[in-house]
Amino acid sequence: MNLEDVNYKAKSKWLLLISGVVLCDVLSSYIFKSQFDVSFPVNSVLPLLVIFIFILIDARYLKVPFFYLIVWIAGVIGFIIGIFAIEEMSAWHFLRIGSASCAYFIGFTLFNYVYDKNKVGILYLIISIFYVVIGVTALSGLFPNNLPVINSYWSNYGIIQARPEVFTDQNFQIFYLIPSVLAYLCLNSVFLVFMSFVLLIGAFYFLVKLQTRSGVLVFVALIYLSIVSSFYHKKISKKRILFMMLLIFIFFLIEQERLFSLFEIILARFDDPFAKNAFQGRLFSSIYGIQNILNFEYWVPQGSQEFKFLYQDVPHSNFTAMFLNAGILGAVLWLGLFLYPLIRLFVYMINRDVDVVAISVFLGAFSVMMAQLTLNVPLNTQVWFWAGATLGVICRMKALNYKD
Repeated sequence: MNLEDVNYKAKSKWLLLISGVVLCDVLSSYIFKSQFDVSFPVNSVLPLLVIFIFILIDARYLKVPFFYLIVWIAGVIGFIIGIFAIEEMSAWHFLRIGSASCAYFIGFTLFNYVYDKNKVGILYLIISIFYVVIGVTALSGLFPNNLPVINSYWSNYGIIQARPEVFTDQNFQIFYLIPSVLAYLCLNSVFLVFMSFVLLIGAFYFLVKLQTRSGVLVFVALIYLSIVSSFYHKKISKKRILFMMLLIFIFFLIEQERLFSLFEIILARFDDPFAKNAFQGRLFSSIYGIQNILNFEYWVPQGSQEFKFLYQDVPHSNFTAMFLNAGILGAVLWLGLFLYPLIRLFVYMINRDVDVVAISVFLGAFSVMMAQLTLNVPLNTQVWFWAGATLGVICRMKALNYKD
C-alpha cells in the first residue's frame, strides 16, 4: 500500500464522519434535548467542519464548477434580500442559509472524493442503524423519559387517532431514512447486506407508524427503483436483490396479522376525507409558483402571506417556497442547483457505465426531489446535502474521463 492510498483512506474516513454529522443533525438535536435538556443546533458547527475540509482535502476536489458557483451565489443573495424584505423571515435565517450551504459543500466534496462503495455503504448502514433502532425503540414506549414521543391528533371519521413524532416532523422523516434503502447496493459483506435488509424493513415500519403518506410512497418508490437499477447495472449483485425480495416475502408471511393491523392506520390516512384536500393543496402549491414565475412583482421575494391567505397553509412545494422566499433568484437556484444536476446524472446513468456509488447518489437525490415536490423545505440541510452529492458525483465521473 503506497502513501497515496494511506492518505485517501484517512481523508475518506474524515469526510464520511463529517457527512455523518450532517445526516444525523435531527438525531443529534433529539439526543441533546431528551438526554441533557439542551437545545443545541447541531448545524451551527457545519462551518467549522467545512473549514476543516478545506485544510484536509486537496484543492482540486473542492472546486465547485463556475456555473453552479454563480447559481449558488445568486440564490444566497435572493435569500438575503428575502430576510430584509419579508416580515416572516428573521436574522435566524442567516444561520440557516449558512448551514444549508455548508451541507451542500460537504455532500459535494464527499462524493467528488470518495469512490469506495463499501465505505459509502457503511456510512449508509450506520445512519440507518441510528435512526431505525432509536426511532422504533422510541415508538415502542419502553423508555418514554429517555426517548420521548410527541403525539399530534387527527380525526378518522370522528374517531380520534394519535400520530407520533420522534426526531422531526413526520413528513420530513423520509429524508433521514433514505440511506436504509441504499446501503445494500454498496456493501460487500454478506452479513452487512443482511443487516441492511433488516434495517430497511425497520425503516418502512417506522414510516408507517409515523403515518406519513408522502414518506411511505417515496420509500416504496425508492425500493422499487433500487431493484430496477440493480437489474440494469452489472456491478450490483442480482443474488442480493432476490435474497432481499425473499426475505421481505418471508417477513410478510410470518407477520401478516400484525402488518395488516399496522397498515390499517396508514390506509386510514389515505382514506382520510382530508387526504384529497392535502393532494389538492400540494398541486395548487406547485401551480402557484409556476403561474407567478413571469410576474415581475414576484421576482422580489414576497413571502408566503398571500398564499396562506388563499389556502390557509404554507406552500407544500419546495420550488414555490424557494421562489417566494428568495424571488426569481430562488427559482434559478432550485432549477440550477437541484433539478439540472439530477437530470445530468440521470443522462449519465442512461448513456454510460457509472459506478454503484453514483447510482446510490442518484437514487437518494431523486427520492429527495420527489419528497420536496410536496414539502416546504427551502433551507433543509438534507435537501442541500443530496443536491451537492449529485454534483460531486458528476465532477468525479468527468475527472475519470466521462464526457457529456
